[in-house]
Amino acid sequence: MLPLNGDPEIQPTAMNTTGLASSLQVGTNFALWQGDKGFEMYDVSQRTDVSVGTIFDGSTFLAVNGSSAVWMLNNASNATNNTGPSITFMAFNWPAK
Repeated sequence: MLPLNGDPEIQPTAMNTTGLASSLQVGTNFALWQGDKGFEMYDVSQRTDVSVGTIFDGSTFLAVNGSSAVWMLNNASNATNNTGPSITFMAFNWPAK
């Protein structure tokens, strides 16, 4: 990660050092991606990693816009003959208030 203001005093920040990363999503002040350990997050203003645990496991859609992230969980395993599969939308704002 490199700052956009071009300040030569600020060194690049390595956000993923354990392997390949994919599905990078960048918000106003955070970055979220999928790496070898699952989903990972970095708080740009605090310059620190954020533990997201397993909250995104099983997500079939993830999008970041501004200070918000939204993802969808497919609840196909909860389907019954009468109702069919259902989905759950989850969201958070960063920083949390």
